[in-house]
Parts: sequence; C-alpha cells; structure tokens
Amino acid sequence: ARGEHEKAITFSEKAIALNPSSAPGYWLLGMTFNYSERPDKGIEYLKKAIRLNPKPQAVFLSSLSSAYWMSGQNKKAIAMCKKAVDQSPDLIACWGFLTAIYMSSGQEEDARAAANDDFELAMVRKKLDDQLSIVEDDSFARIEKLIRNQVAEGGPGNLKAGD
Repeated sequence: ARGEHEKAITFSEKAIALNPSSAPGYWLLGMTFNYSERPDKGIEYLKKAIRLNPKPQAVFLSSLSSAYWMSGQNKKAIAMCKKAVDQSPDLIACWGFLTAIYMSSGQEEDARAAANDDFELAMVRKKLDDQLSIVEDDSFARIEKLIRNQVAEGGPGNLKAGD
C-alpha cells in the first residue's frame, strides 16, 4: 500500500538523519522508492549507498540494477547486474534477474546463456553440497572411531590408518 511506503520513506529518512554515513540506510530508502514505483528517486539513494560502501554487497548492486530496469535503463541494468553476478556468482537470484532483463530487452540469446549459467550453477552447488555431505559423514565416522579407540580406515581414496 502506498501509505506504508510513505511511512517507510519517513522512517528511512529519520534513520539517515541519525547516521548520514549509513550505507544500509540509503539502500533501504532507495529500495523503498523502487517499491513505491519511483525508481528514478531510488537510483539516487542506491548510488549513494554504493558510494558509502567501499566494497558494496552484491545485493546493493542488484538493487541498483533493478532500479535501472524499472526506469527503462536496460543497458545500465545489465551492466550493474553483471557486476553483482561477478561479485557473487553463487547468488542464483542475480542470474535469474539478469535473464529477465535480457528477455525484456529482446536479447534472447543472452537470456538463454544467463539462464543456462543459472541452472549450471545450481547443479554445481548441489553436487558440491552432496560431496561435502559425504566428506562430513566420513570425517565424523573416522573421528568417532578414533574416539572409541578403533582403527579408522576408509575415507577418500580408501586411506588406511596413519595415512
């Protein structure tokens, strides 16, 4: 509801008045303007949040990308979204957002490539999680045997005790 956005804007402005160097405060204000369908105003505050943070989080960059997209500045949206993806390639939502921007810009080939990267990244993450789970389970079993004074064998490459 529009009234709630106005309350959030007022709250964010008060927070910034208390701490004018608060990057999260400017980010929140910028996002509130985005959600209240005033992306041009959001861009102003999101840029300030990024300037105040020497190493801005990918979410800041992705948020600015969203504001650019909402204001019809697709080239800037794509460039900013790519920065977010480069900074945090495991942030799958950014890949999905990049795909959406490409599609809305008529760049279907780039959209398919980004969607493919998104899918591949999700699959790699699942495989790594599965492998980590196997290693954790094996490590726990080996530690448990050591605690109980049993010979610990097995593990990666069937290592023997003392290897």
